Amino acid sequence: MSLGQLMSGIKTKNVQWLLSVECNRCRLDLMSRLVHWIITQFVFCPAAHALLHH
Repeated sequence: MSLGQLMSGIKTKNVQWLLSVECNRCRLDLMSRLVHWIITQFVFCPAAHALLHH
C-alpha cells in the first residue's frame, strides 16, 4: 500500500490542529508527513526489528 492510498479520503479540513494552516496543499503535506512517520516508527520498524532479531 502506498502513502497516497493511505492518504486517500483524508479530509484535512476536519483535523483540528491543521486548521491554522491556510494552504490545503500545506495541510496535506503535513498530514502525509505525520502518516509516514507513524507508519515507519510504529508499524514498519517494530515489525522489521522483530523479523531481524527473531
